[in-house]
Amino acid sequence: MVKVLKLPLTRIQNEVAAGNIRFTIVGVTPYTLSLAALFLEKGCQVTVCDANERILQVIEEGMSPYLERDVTPLMMRRAGRLFKREVVMPFLPHLCPFCGSPFIPDREKRAICSGCGKVGIRTPYGIVTPRRVGYSKTPFGRVGQLGLIIRTARKAVWRPRRARRQARELPEERQLTVKTDVQRAVRRADVILLHADVGITKGDFDTTPLAEAARPVAKGLTRGHLIIFTSAVPPGTTEGVLKLVLEQESGFEEGEDFGLAYLPLLHATGNLITQLKYGVKLVASPDPLSIRAVKGLFAAWPGEVIEVPQVKVLEAAKLFQAAYRMVEIGIANEFARIAEAAGVDYDMIRDILTTVDPRIHLLPPGPAAGESLLHESSMFVTLSTRSGVTPHYLHRSFDINEQFVEELVATMERLAERHGIALTGQRTAILGVAYKGNITEFQNSPAIPLINLLITRGVKVAVHDPYVSFQELSLAIPPGTTMTRDLAEALRRAVCVVVLADHITYRTLKPADLLGMTGQSKVLVIDVRRVFDAKEAREAGLIYYGFGFPMR
Repeated sequence: MVKVLKLPLTRIQNEVAAGNIRFTIVGVTPYTLSLAALFLEKGCQVTVCDANERILQVIEEGMSPYLERDVTPLMMRRAGRLFKREVVMPFLPHLCPFCGSPFIPDREKRAICSGCGKVGIRTPYGIVTPRRVGYSKTPFGRVGQLGLIIRTARKAVWRPRRARRQARELPEERQLTVKTDVQRAVRRADVILLHADVGITKGDFDTTPLAEAARPVAKGLTRGHLIIFTSAVPPGTTEGVLKLVLEQESGFEEGEDFGLAYLPLLHATGNLITQLKYGVKLVASPDPLSIRAVKGLFAAWPGEVIEVPQVKVLEAAKLFQAAYRMVEIGIANEFARIAEAAGVDYDMIRDILTTVDPRIHLLPPGPAAGESLLHESSMFVTLSTRSGVTPHYLHRSFDINEQFVEELVATMERLAERHGIALTGQRTAILGVAYKGNITEFQNSPAIPLINLLITRGVKVAVHDPYVSFQELSLAIPPGTTMTRDLAEALRRAVCVVVLADHITYRTLKPADLLGMTGQSKVLVIDVRRVFDAKEAREAGLIYYGFGFPMR
């Protein structure tokens, strides 16, 4: 066991480089999993604990349950799942090395690039494609002949020998494992990455979930452990509830026997590996030893680790960030409505202002508030109310977010009636269920209430999304709703198409092709994310409405 708390910074850096430090995740999120993948790359061992059995099952197969770039290949390599014929690979979102577009599943293990149409094979390394120029095609019949794409700035090279050599160099012991016994997993680790939410009950904070998650961690603590806490919490929680539970249950003293550091997620999800390597990370702790330990863990990468003097200041900063983001989304949607009513294009206004005035950072319109952002913003509202201050702007942003679906349906019905399209009894295709593009999370997405509302009004709904889990989605929408990965099947016979998520799959879709897939002469397109060019869509024969774009 490496007692990182007492080691000098350079020694911690060397231990990470040698892969000698063991990590345990308690509570899986895109952030904690990306942190784990970062240290898996260095050869460190990682154990994952979570109450969600489905997430553990996915991770045990060496895959990420979240769409985070570069996480799945790292996990697959370190989970002992390389080149095993019995592993049936599900669709792994991956970018084409030739054109940068995502692959879409075809059949069995095949995948087709949505941009250039090249065919790839799904493997533990991701999607691989053979050489194209000057070489014969590599047969795909045997697993031993699959190789690894080595990406450079200008070309992608097929190198099966390098892939096999890297497979031989992997350690026999699996570096990525899952366990349900938190206490045992903590006892065998050197560093614990802890995530546990704080709830809101009757207008006040509920720290019970955090305390319950911290107790088994505390019972597994030994001297020298470092706990890195990552959750968004109200100010004072880390040094109050969490520290108290850990000390009482373990019998140890924080700062002397074990370390506690607060390292919240302050970056956008989707490409966390790169941001963790090269971006700034803020950390706070009640003791200087924990700060030194965290800096040593991340010293292998160029991104700076900056110490915040007070833990409660960093806790508050995380909530302020969420509230500011929520207000930005509300302002963008309200401005888009005003621009639309005034007969001007909101996107053009946004481009002009962000170009000439660096102080202005207007967001694209659309429902971009996911589950974590809504929860953290709600915690900010609770914090403000407890402090005797009413956050008027934030309340207005919540109202705009809640009214979005009803206003969207009203716009659909108004445009359908104007152009003589009957929505009732006809198919409406919903493209994108996630709350934003190229992610798997759909909790609190406007797609769920939109689907439910349309079905109650007699509309037949077909849902398409290349990323979300249909098994989980089926629990949130009425039974019998059509769900498909086949875009053509979702669009077939649709009289209305609603684009809710700006997945790259939809950005590469031509309006003329969309119209052809529907097989209808008149199709109403409600483009919430403005993935289509309005002029091109209307020239193709679509009845086009873009959010924030003047209606016709």
